[in-house]
Amino acid sequence: MRGEYSKALKSVAERPRGDIGYIEPLILLMLGDAAAAQRQIQQNIDSTPDPRLRAYLESVHGLLENDRDALRAAAEKLRPIRDPEALYYIARALIKGGEVELGVEFLEAVIPGFACVAMLERDPWLDPVRHGPRFRILLDAARSRQKMAADLYARHSSFI
Repeated sequence: MRGEYSKALKSVAERPRGDIGYIEPLILLMLGDAAAAQRQIQQNIDSTPDPRLRAYLESVHGLLENDRDALRAAAEKLRPIRDPEALYYIARALIKGGEVELGVEFLEAVIPGFACVAMLERDPWLDPVRHGPRFRILLDAARSRQKMAADLYARHSSFI
């Protein structure tokens, strides 16, 4: 989210087992190499037996193919999960892919457990919703959650 995509790509290459096959294609896409991202995502889909991991990969595939039906279908497969960071990545792909309403709906489900304000403020894929009232409410809620977490940490850091 700092825009250091080349550095991020190098980091992923150095730790190939740390990526579920999702991050590297996203970095390639952020670097503007959609063709390489598409090749990588297809290879990863073909080699991933886990249906949930496949759904993450299929969301990027749908985005790359400009296939909104596939993007929505992948998101719906992931709706029941509870991992707020994972849902954030689905929300951003939905918004980037033109499924703005559904993407914001996913963001609204994310905020109670995901308060990474820097990502919300800087992620260029959220630009289509950045100035809307629902996003502003979500950003304010994330800021509030982040402040609450920092305050709790400050009060209890002597125990660590």
